[in-house]
Amino acid sequence: MKNIFSKRAENIKSSEIREILKLTSQSGIISFAGGLPSSECFPVNQLAEISVQVMNEMGKEALQYHTTDGFKPLRQQIASRMLLDGSKVTESSILITCGSQQGLDFSGKIFLDPGDIVLCESPSYLGAINAFKTYGAKFVEIETDQHGMVISDLDSKLKFYEKARFIYVIPN
Repeated sequence: MKNIFSKRAENIKSSEIREILKLTSQSGIISFAGGLPSSECFPVNQLAEISVQVMNEMGKEALQYHTTDGFKPLRQQIASRMLLDGSKVTESSILITCGSQQGLDFSGKIFLDPGDIVLCESPSYLGAINAFKTYGAKFVEIETDQHGMVISDLDSKLKFYEKARFIYVIPN
């Protein structure tokens, strides 16, 4: 029987993150593996207030389909806020994603060809590794210490892998 899926789809495996999250949903389990923030830190009340305000002021527009770059008033607000920090951006250079995984997938789709090298911290985020693997990336690990990437290791790897496509780091 002919395979109905693309060759790229053959590289997609079950998500390790999904399996980790299944474990964390069990009572009594405290996992540091999934990178889950403490739910006590969620600004639930503030988000509820903002949601009510958005629905009251522009609910129909906010719920309607829009261009793939995101809701223009939100992009304008982000650009205005970034101007306060000295960034010279406009809403046309801002793309709203539905979480980090979509952003990582876009990055792989836009920047990676099969066989491209991605330099990444060791250890690194499984979600990023999985997203970039889908596009055929090869990974070179950079040593880390309490401050992040060990710069001497990064320098030596950059000399050896001169055509590395990009460096993936985890912000803190």
